[in-house]
Amino acid sequence: MVGLDADDMLAPGGLLALVKAVSVSSLLAWSVGRDCHLMPNGELVNQVASLRPGVYRPGEVVEKWLELGRAPFRSSLACMRTKAVWRVGGWPALGRLDDAALVYALSALYPGVIVPDNTLIYRRWSGQKTIQDWSKNLIAPSKDFTVRWVRAMTEDCKDSR
Repeated sequence: MVGLDADDMLAPGGLLALVKAVSVSSLLAWSVGRDCHLMPNGELVNQVASLRPGVYRPGEVVEKWLELGRAPFRSSLACMRTKAVWRVGGWPALGRLDDAALVYALSALYPGVIVPDNTLIYRRWSGQKTIQDWSKNLIAPSKDFTVRWVRAMTEDCKDSR
């Protein structure tokens, strides 16, 4: 499962890297990679990652996200196990950050992996929805929902053990 939109392109070999990473172990439920930005002038700019490549235990990515106050990686291209997505309730209906909410929900309950490869090319351009004022206004309520959703799921899982 991937969540590309009109601003995103697969980097060469990107999807294969994500699928291979999650295929290493049936315990891994998600994978994401690095991204680069395709600027309006055609330049590709690698983004600095906040988290190192490797396997992450449940809850570790969410902790880093809350600590940083921003996304530790771009989640618009992720490989996710279907049963894990079903367990967290599927793709959330949010105005913004819907892909991030799903990956954070999965990462709260399941181990996953960040691959060192560039897997996504994020096209930056003036008509992009995410830079419009109306779209930016959706970030805070979407993030608030995500935090509450992830905490509720985490507590629910603790209670069911």
